Amino acid sequence: MVYMNIYEDSLEREKEYNRPNYCGYSAIGYDYKEDLYIGRANHRIFFANTTTMKKLYEYGIFMFEAAQDLEYYNGYIFDCGSDFGLPNPYQIYSFYPGYEFIYIYDAKFDNNKRPTKNFGRLIARFIMKGFGELESLSFKDGFVYFGFGKKGYHFYNIEFENFIKKAGIIL
Repeated sequence: MVYMNIYEDSLEREKEYNRPNYCGYSAIGYDYKEDLYIGRANHRIFFANTTTMKKLYEYGIFMFEAAQDLEYYNGYIFDCGSDFGLPNPYQIYSFYPGYEFIYIYDAKFDNNKRPTKNFGRLIARFIMKGFGELESLSFKDGFVYFGFGKKGYHFYNIEFENFIKKAGIIL
């Protein structure tokens, strides 16, 4: 087993993105096709140019649960959240105690790198229960990978097409 400490002077700073009144950054993703950073802050999703760090697009989202991870895949944003119920020092509400959520938003661009008509529209709200706290999700080789925290860290996967079918959506 190798243990390694990484300090600030060990990493190369790539970019910095600051927006006034947006102190609550909670996730970041990346669109490889359009070369954009995607982030979530204060119930907003934003897209920033990776060279200039200029915000290009932004829209509000509907999420009352505790925000977790955000990923961009195939023109869609997959935004994870948890609602563990009360009492929880980080939440003052509880709609569905013990449930995990994945909000799926349309985030496609046309050939001119402009948002399409349905850009920012909520496509689906996928609910999971019993796995633990959904910490992250990733995509690779046609599969969705989930990481859950529950007395350790547990990984699960499902074929993307099967996941979409179970979510009851057509992409």
